Amino acid sequence: VTVRMTPAATLEVVCLDEAGRPVPDVAVATWRRAHETSYDRRDGVTDAAGRCAFEGMREGTVRIEILPEILGNPGWGEAALVAGEVTRHEVKLAAGRTIEGTVTDATTGEPIAGARVGEGWVLSRAVTTGVDGRYARSGYLPTGVHDLHATADGYGRQGKPIPASGPLDFALDPGDRVRGRLVDRAGAPVAGAPVAAVASERRDGLRIDTVSGESGDDGRFLLSGLRRELPHTLVVEAAGLGRMLLDFDPHPGAPGLIDLGDLVLPPARRLEGHAVGPDGGPRADAVVLLAGENDDRGRLRPDRPTLDFLYGRTERTRTDDLGRFRFADLAPGTYELTLQEDGAPPVSSTVVLTPDEDRLDVVLRQPVGLRLIVELVDERGSPISGLQVLLDGAAPRRRLDGTTGEDGTATFEDLPARDVHVRVWGDRRYLAVRPVRTSTTAGRVRITMHERSRIAGEVIDSNGDPLEGLLVHARGVGFEAEGTTEADGRFEIEVPPGKELDLAVDGGRATRHDVRPGVTRRSIVATPYRARLAGVVAPREGIVLVAREVAFDGVIRVRVLAPDGRPAARAELFARGVGDDHRATADEDGRATFADLPPGEYSVHAAPPAGASADHFASSPVPARTGRPEVTLHLRPLALLRGRVLDADGRPVANASLRTLDDDGEILSLGRTTADGRFELRAPAGAPVHVEGHITVGGRPIAIPRTTATPGGGEVELRVRGG
Repeated sequence: VTVRMTPAATLEVVCLDEAGRPVPDVAVATWRRAHETSYDRRDGVTDAAGRCAFEGMREGTVRIEILPEILGNPGWGEAALVAGEVTRHEVKLAAGRTIEGTVTDATTGEPIAGARVGEGWVLSRAVTTGVDGRYARSGYLPTGVHDLHATADGYGRQGKPIPASGPLDFALDPGDRVRGRLVDRAGAPVAGAPVAAVASERRDGLRIDTVSGESGDDGRFLLSGLRRELPHTLVVEAAGLGRMLLDFDPHPGAPGLIDLGDLVLPPARRLEGHAVGPDGGPRADAVVLLAGENDDRGRLRPDRPTLDFLYGRTERTRTDDLGRFRFADLAPGTYELTLQEDGAPPVSSTVVLTPDEDRLDVVLRQPVGLRLIVELVDERGSPISGLQVLLDGAAPRRRLDGTTGEDGTATFEDLPARDVHVRVWGDRRYLAVRPVRTSTTAGRVRITMHERSRIAGEVIDSNGDPLEGLLVHARGVGFEAEGTTEADGRFEIEVPPGKELDLAVDGGRATRHDVRPGVTRRSIVATPYRARLAGVVAPREGIVLVAREVAFDGVIRVRVLAPDGRPAARAELFARGVGDDHRATADEDGRATFADLPPGEYSVHAAPPAGASADHFASSPVPARTGRPEVTLHLRPLALLRGRVLDADGRPVANASLRTLDDDGEILSLGRTTADGRFELRAPAGAPVHVEGHITVGGRPIAIPRTTATPGGGEVELRVRGG
């Protein structure tokens, strides 16, 4: 066996305060990500010089988290490590503001001592209340987490958005308690098993709860402080026994004790198999994701759907050198296995585990498909290694990734024939690349990377006053980038060195508005300012752009055409952008005008007029800006997508719920199968769409795997896999 070692890279993280002084004793963590999996995590603390070094690392992109005790949390960062070199990642920590408040009992109003208050649902950088129930969390910055959560023994968790100013108080309600006893099939107690009650729901934001413990020698457990407005899932994992999930509702009426009684853990079942390529060869070091649970998870809530979150029902592993994978300690139930590899679409299979039999013969096979090689070179044509390449559009709602080798190429295998976008992350040497559109049928695409330099300056008005929030565009042959002016009018744009560029301010301005207390969002709106400067070559600083004011009419003019090219009279139009949605109706010539609009950028689309032919479908959204020429929208024709849904034995499935989606996940149409399992769905003609759905058996949804098809083509056959 030959193992090729590469020179070690070093990551040096330096933390400074706003005055540029080193900040010691700051916790620093770094890790890598692949297929939503974190690995190679390392932790450290800054020294007296504000420095924390991680040595002996391999090249590639890593994530960085910095958690100062007092100063502001700057959020996650990234660094691209180079073999044999030291990469310096310097962070300036702002002071932020201090959030203060009290935590009290919602019933009595008495302060709660020892409560924990932290940032986000993970309670990051948590502080503890004193005997008077007061807390103070310093260093808050409104750039990352926008809510605080409070927990206390015996009380339900509470999360609140952080207000723009003033205190943030919590009044905690007493929580439920849940108890039970874990036993095996022989009735013997199961001791030392981790037990957790988990809840998660998206309603008026994310509501979440988690309380954990362990069973005693007699198999009994007791969890307290469960949030009462949410149903929970009990998750039990015991070595040598099957993992159990059990959904349960809050205690009816007042807070109380939920007694689950004896919970019989099933014998452990195993699920094993191989991952192979199109040629049957093993796929080593690939990620295999398992998702599923015991079939009786919802037995305490028979008339309600299974709780819809992943906690407790998913786990991951990696294949060995022979492509083998194994999942142990599973309960009988239905599971979906998904093979995830760099540069290849995911492959899934549904497997049913019975109470008395393991499944040791599962094969996940990558289909035969197309190969796309992405080659990265510098402006001299030399290959560039170690850069991350992303492929969008090759797999529905998922991004494929790879890293260039010594020859500067990243290879993506087994791809379907379709258009894709190639993105390249930059590093400290090279700029990131805007998405490059190509097709998997091209076989190979070559992308030239630009070295990193910068231009900087300021934008002022005719009186010499700085202009904040203006977009400054830098455009040249084969290159375009932009930057935004700060409060002092200054801007900075990363560009290639030595390339002649034109700078322009052409109407974009970033304004900040409150979405909800403590949450600020930036919108891009047009302003009556314009500026131009030609022939700028980087590196260059001290640029001054004088922006002049221009007229603004607040109007967007639109024309709508039917699929046959004729005017779409009385079509309904919608403009979404700044402020409320705006509506208009086309005249007999298919024209309409949106007037008196706030300055800004909008997305305009059209729907067929009421009573129009069912063959007309809405137009695609088109970007528009006030004061620009007329926008033309084209209604698309519809076609029928026909097919049928069958079960694993080839029998028709009636009343299955189906839907079609585009590549962005937008729902295009809905429908159900007839008694003989057939369906007809309308979708835009001429382009592939995705079809998926589910059936409900015993109150539990079973997914119908997604299939890609073209409306107007042949019949589509969908199979329900599993139980």
